[in-house]
Amino acid sequence: MIKKIIVLFMISLLFFNPIFANDELIEQLNNKINILEELVNTQKNQLTIKDSIITEKDNLIEKNKIQLQLDSLLVKSQNVQINQWKNITKQDSLFINNLKKQNELIKPKWYENKHIWFCYGVLTVLGSSYIVKNTLN
Repeated sequence: MIKKIIVLFMISLLFFNPIFANDELIEQLNNKINILEELVNTQKNQLTIKDSIITEKDNLIEKNKIQLQLDSLLVKSQNVQINQWKNITKQDSLFINNLKKQNELIKPKWYENKHIWFCYGVLTVLGSSYIVKNTLN
């Protein structure tokens, strides 16, 4: 076990020794590090943009939930109004039917016509006048 650790230590010193590193390798590593940092920064920016979009969508969802509740309350109140109007319509139709029945009861019969009674009165007066005239002659 100790031999393996020593071998690994020697290999790490061999590859990471500053003697073997050259300037081009260091520049390439710096360029790659810079590229990776820029990539990380752009991804962070994208994440913040996506987070802001998510919060906007969450706000929109909350607004829609509130609007849904308001709409459901509106529908319930309109259903109540519709039922009230139906009840009023039923009551009105019953009232109209009662008025029709009362109209039939109140409407005068054919023999209760004032013209007939007038003619009957005129005939009575003329008939009694005729009888009196013939009796006196």
